[in-house]
Amino acid sequence: MASGLDERVKAAVLCGWTNTFQGSILAMHHCIDNYLPGILLDAEQPELAGLIAPRALFVESGEQDRIFPAGHVRQAISILEETYAAWGVQEQLAYDIHSGGHEISGKKLIWLAVWEAELPEHRNVAWLNSSPRTADSRTAGVSAKAQVMDKI
Repeated sequence: MASGLDERVKAAVLCGWTNTFQGSILAMHHCIDNYLPGILLDAEQPELAGLIAPRALFVESGEQDRIFPAGHVRQAISILEETYAAWGVQEQLAYDIHSGGHEISGKKLIWLAVWEAELPEHRNVAWLNSSPRTADSRTAGVSAKAQVMDKI
């Protein structure tokens, strides 16, 4: 959750975690690193995830995930949608509830690549390009986005 506290983080992807504490962490046995004693006195899980707003957030979860149930994922996403709407940046939030379980699908993580490609020209988008970054970066984002969009 460093993304909520460190403004250098411009986008975050949460896979197999976004839920509610009431619907997941406190409703069944989890590994100890998930427990935050007394957290519900101050915040629910989607409120913590929403700390990254207005910056970009992508949530991915599995329909068959038994430890982060999809119904509570939808509830958390609804709260996140309200948070992003309050900031006026609904387009900065995206999600995918895939058909799998507690696993990373990655099918829609192309969102991060498209988001990166749309950044202002001074940002590094070289990881999207197959060739090394050139001195003329003014078109890097445009060509990177074209490459990404061709793969969708």
